[in-house]
Amino acid sequence: MLGDSSTFPGCIRYGRPIGLVELTDHEIRIERILACAIGNPHFGGLRNYTDVKANLLREIEHFVSMYRSSKGRRARVVGWRDRRAAHESIRAGHARFVSHAAKKL
Repeated sequence: MLGDSSTFPGCIRYGRPIGLVELTDHEIRIERILACAIGNPHFGGLRNYTDVKANLLREIEHFVSMYRSSKGRRARVVGWRDRRAAHESIRAGHARFVSHAAKKL
């Protein structure tokens, strides 16, 4: 999440999804949502990942590829997708969660 204030584990922040970066790691497809903090004047104008400066997107790509790395290998960045794709990914993830939770009841 793009923001300019410190957070801590378990902190709840409200954000607006503006895109997602797609990666692969050992043939596993991974999506990471990019959001901006709601109510933050520095990021209030961002509506899509294309509104973010290219150098910041490259920094995010580097971070997520290294964070996901296993055994010293970086995940491969496939590319960026727009906010519509981010919303679809969130909805699909929610549906998987609900389906899985229902099976446990």
